Amino acid sequence: MTRRIRVIEILNGLGIEQFGGGAERFVVALSHALNPAQFEVTICGLWSRGTQLEQKRREQLEAKGIHTFFATKWEPQRLTSSFLTAVKNVRNWLTQNPVDILHSHSQFGDVLAPICKMTMGVPVALRTVHDGHSLEWRKRPLRRLLFTNLLYPFLFDVEIGVNPFIAERLSHRRLAALLRKRSLCIYNALDAKRFSQITVDRAQKRLSLGISPHAFVVGFVGRLVEGKGVEILLEAFAIVVQQAPQVMGIIIGDGEWSTLLHTKAQQLGIGKNVRFLGPRTDIEELYVCMDLFVLPSFWEGLPTVILESMASGIPVLASDIPGNRLLIKDQVNGWLTPPGHAQALADKILTSLNSPSALWEITLRARETVKKFDIENIAPQHEKLYVQTLSSGNPRFSRGNQNL
Repeated sequence: MTRRIRVIEILNGLGIEQFGGGAERFVVALSHALNPAQFEVTICGLWSRGTQLEQKRREQLEAKGIHTFFATKWEPQRLTSSFLTAVKNVRNWLTQNPVDILHSHSQFGDVLAPICKMTMGVPVALRTVHDGHSLEWRKRPLRRLLFTNLLYPFLFDVEIGVNPFIAERLSHRRLAALLRKRSLCIYNALDAKRFSQITVDRAQKRLSLGISPHAFVVGFVGRLVEGKGVEILLEAFAIVVQQAPQVMGIIIGDGEWSTLLHTKAQQLGIGKNVRFLGPRTDIEELYVCMDLFVLPSFWEGLPTVILESMASGIPVLASDIPGNRLLIKDQVNGWLTPPGHAQALADKILTSLNSPSALWEITLRARETVKKFDIENIAPQHEKLYVQTLSSGNPRFSRGNQNL
């Protein structure tokens, strides 16, 4: 019997509801979808925050046969020394548990993977860039110069972007171009069945949130951090409720901007119309409570929350940026507005409120969009990539190719 290929998927952590994002959601979906007869998957969370949600996620993964471990505990005040501890602990783990492939999905994971490849003899190291911002390590330009531009083209066997724009950007780095190393585009994905097969009493669920069953509900899901544009959504909402006071908003997630956004909602006088629900484990049921999902980000890779909304049958209004534009064609399967423009966002919300037939048509077309990004279609691309890279060490990929 042929031995299974051993893969480690490296991400920031497992507290997806509180501290994670699209990368973490994708890794969990991918780990479930990879053929267990061919692949033995382990998820390495770089940082453990010791939360109950994190532990629950870990138990769920272990129950499905997906091994998990944490490299070290989260210590933001001593991040460099904490990361060095993580490197040491992962190397120790690899001594007892040799693997074939290291696949990183985070910036610090991108540093750790090649270190472990070189010092522990791991055959293959890959990295996927999920962040749609035009610059990696955007607050650390020296790290960007050293790691992203100089070392990564040499050290990684394959670099992947979750949309064609990221893959193209990686391929055009001077050293990558000199070495003729093309990056691969493989889209983010989700398990669409998780969202399309939910049965919940929408009215009762709304009442449990303190929201009338008859309200028009606008929702947001994501980290409350810089770049997500939630402050713009609140400004737009303040405009909307002046004309439509029955509109309610639900904001699901947590992050370093949480307190600031709570304060802003009160200052705008919309505290009674907005519910900050924090991190939740019933996200599939919460989508059902929405009439419209809004993602006003300034940058995205390929946002799985848009796909989740589409799979749930909820129409989407998003900012007109590359990652969102890849999923949404304006007025066909969703709506797009200029990023950072509160008035334009408010106008679109009011238009959707008064156009129930348009919402229905958008929803039908959006469900077709999701099929392309279902994990059942994307996981085989990773399976083929893993096999090819492990067998050759130098697979030939064309620019933006999604068909391995």
